[in-house]
Parts: sequence; C-alpha cells; structure tokens
Amino acid sequence: MPGSLILFDLGYFSFAWFDYLTQMGYCYICRWREKTTYRIIHTNYRHHEILDAVVWLGASKGAHAGHAVRLVRFGDGKQLRLYLTNVLDPAQLSMVDIAQLYARRWDIELAFLTLKELLGLHHWWSSKRLLIVQQVWVVLIIAQLLQAMRLEIAAEAHVDLFDVSLPLLIKSVPHLIRQRQNPIDWVLTHGKHLGFIRKSTRLQVVAPQIAPEHLIPLPAGLQLVRKAHYLEYQPRPGKPSKPKPKTTRLSKEASPTSPPKTPKTGKRLKL
Repeated sequence: MPGSLILFDLGYFSFAWFDYLTQMGYCYICRWREKTTYRIIHTNYRHHEILDAVVWLGASKGAHAGHAVRLVRFGDGKQLRLYLTNVLDPAQLSMVDIAQLYARRWDIELAFLTLKELLGLHHWWSSKRLLIVQQVWVVLIIAQLLQAMRLEIAAEAHVDLFDVSLPLLIKSVPHLIRQRQNPIDWVLTHGKHLGFIRKSTRLQVVAPQIAPEHLIPLPAGLQLVRKAHYLEYQPRPGKPSKPKPKTTRLSKEASPTSPPKTPKTGKRLKL
C-alpha cells in the first residue's frame, strides 16, 4: 500500500523503477550501483567521506531519472557503503535507519523459513481449500505469538531481539506449557546458560549519528522533478542456426593412403 517502505537489491536497480515507486507513493531503500552518474543538487551534510545529499540520477544528455533521490555515503571501517532512497528528509529517515533497515532486507526469507520449516507449513494437513486457509491462519497466529514472546524476553533481558534464539523458543515452548511453566520466566532464568539468549551473528552496520542541528534543510522551491529519459533495451534477434556439414569417415580399408591391414592372429605372418 502507498506509504510502505520497500527494500531491494541491485537486481532491481532501474531509473524507471525508482520513478514508478515515487509516483505511486512508495518509499524505498536500495544499494548504490557503481559507475552510476549523478549530480548533487543539495547537500544535507558532508564531512570527509560522509555524505548525505539530494541528487539527480543519470546524465543530462543520456538516460536519467525523473525524480530526485537521496544519496547516503559513509565508511564503517571495513568498506565504503552507499545507499539510495526517495525519502529526502534526513529527519524522517536518518543515515543510521537506512543502514539498519537495508541490513534486514532478507528477513522475509527468514520469515518463510520459520513458517515452512520450524512451524511445519511445508506439509498440508488437507487438500481442501478451507482447511488449507485455516492451517495458514493458525501458523501465522502462532508465529505472531512466538515473536511477541521473543520481543518481551529481549526487552526484559535488555538484549537485542535477534539475541534471543527463535528456533530454540519454538522447540521448547510446547514442552514448557505442558509442564505448566511460564516460558518467558523460564527463558529469563535459564536462557543464557542454555543458549536461548546469546550474541547474534547478524551483520551489524555501524553508521554515523548526525545531529539534527548539523543538517541543512532543503531550500524552498528546489526543483525535484524533471522529465525522465530511460533506455529501452531491445532483445537481440536470434541467429539462424547453420546446418553442420555431414562428415563421412572413410574406413582405413577404403583409404588409398592407408597401409594394408594386418589380420589379428596369434602368430606373426611371414611375408
């Protein structure tokens, strides 16, 4: 729905796609593609390699996007990271938010893994449509309850949400309920010792915090929309296949240059 935030990788990097999302009212974050031409039209913040600016994408005389976007750049000690977004106000979406949100772009795959493998949605209980829909809703409700339990455990233990193991929680909660134990209290008591609460191995991107007073707001009347020009790629026509010449293999007996064939016998023939 409009207003939603979409995260996508370089496979969707396209000027036309960026403009379409902006025109439809969607927000997005994506990675920067190397060698993409851009021109800065406003700088929100700049200090050494740290950059937060509004730019035009593409060359003025070549392919270019119609809507201005925001380019964010910083180094995390390992590499230089660059992101694009159509949320132009840094107060609405900070540099830290962009880095942390983009790092979670594959969480949807982890959600599918949880539903299919950990909660058993890979196996249908019935082939009837009504029962299939009921099974899907039951699994989704259970997943939401487990995530809420995980969130409460993380808040009570003062750790990050991903420091609480969801697979162990899913596996242990039914046994704890059958034993009439409170799963949240039990995990808070024994979780660190049994590995329910441990340091997550997820990638943690460290982005710089920029104070609001150091940001330069967009000037009034700045042009942010222009006529777009996209490159239309035409598929190459298929080349007609050339018939392969038929090769006839002459037998050695029929070849005029081949020596006479010696019959295979157990004794050597005397000529």
